[in-house]
Amino acid sequence: MPFLKNDGTVVTDLGVAITKNYDYNLALHNSYGLSIQLVYSNQAAINATANIQVSNDGINWTDVASTSVTITANGNTIWDLSNSAFKIVRVHFVRVAGTVDLQLIYNSLNLA
Repeated sequence: MPFLKNDGTVVTDLGVAITKNYDYNLALHNSYGLSIQLVYSNQAAINATANIQVSNDGINWTDVASTSVTITANGNTIWDLSNSAFKIVRVHFVRVAGTVDLQLIYNSLNLA
């Protein structure tokens, strides 16, 4: 069965000044494998971290090793979660200081 590329879901959140989670439900999209690009633009003295967390029940979350990134200036990062068998994947954003504009671009493969 060939893989069909899903259109990327884009989430834009401007002036983020709190800790937030950005969920993507792989089961809902019948997806197998996922990449997430996080683009961040520094608005005012940002100091934050972002990492990937996964869950199979939507209640209990586990950090994915080696996915943490420190955000102190403009930039972007991309995570490749090939062969993902998780139900829900999320970007866990923890703000320490400042504000930031975030854009998340999710791209998954569909089995259909």
